[in-house]
Amino acid sequence: MTPFARLVERVHRRRHDRVVRHRADVMGTTTAWVERAPEGPPTAPALVLLPGLSMSWRAYQWLLEHLPRDRVVVAVDPPASGRTGRPQRGLDADAQAAHVAALLDHLGLRGADLVGHSLGALTVARLAGSRPDLARRVVLVGPSPDPHLPHVRDHLRALVGDARRERPRVLVQAATDYVRASPALLPAFVAQIGTSATELMAGVVAPTTVLRGGRDAVAGRRWCADLAAAVEDGRSLVLPGGTHGLPQHDPAELAAVLRDVLR
Repeated sequence: MTPFARLVERVHRRRHDRVVRHRADVMGTTTAWVERAPEGPPTAPALVLLPGLSMSWRAYQWLLEHLPRDRVVVAVDPPASGRTGRPQRGLDADAQAAHVAALLDHLGLRGADLVGHSLGALTVARLAGSRPDLARRVVLVGPSPDPHLPHVRDHLRALVGDARRERPRVLVQAATDYVRASPALLPAFVAQIGTSATELMAGVVAPTTVLRGGRDAVAGRRWCADLAAAVEDGRSLVLPGGTHGLPQHDPAELAAVLRDVLR
């Protein structure tokens, strides 16, 4: 190992000194997640983080250090991403939600606060709608795909435009995760295009916050407002200057919003 590689490894270990990696069989699929323990007895419900399309828990690695240490934090590698295998039953939003619900059952987490980013936000919405017992509060960050972008090329154009505004570390982390993820996730994403806010939020009773960055070209203002309006206790917030990759690009600002809406 080169001196630079050793330095990077030491910095990584120091940053994640309280993060423990786990794996277990969930619904017949090897499923990976990381946990960060609280600094004492937990005084708040567990916080569950789901990343976006083809992303692993590392999409939240910069956010973790800004989150309060009063609760257990669980960051999940979704099916066919990171170190989680590809399940037999499919990769659409409903199947992913069922898989994550099974993981939360495995961990004994009920009434958790659920945060999903990009496609992970759709998974969280499906999960909260199908299993209300698992969700105390819901936060959807930059939910995608936005039905106001009706074609795949529209989403690709939006992603390219957004990439120009992201920090280099966001692009490096995303590229690394994309290479490891299953190509079968892309058709699953395409299948979600056109899903309405009413359909997506069906059954969601938990207080819901929909958050987007002010410069997010992927999740539009109207789409986020529609999602918030589809829930009885919903609201839409904008983080000025934020991009689509809020967990990676603006972790401190995102953590401040989460502290406010989840307390």
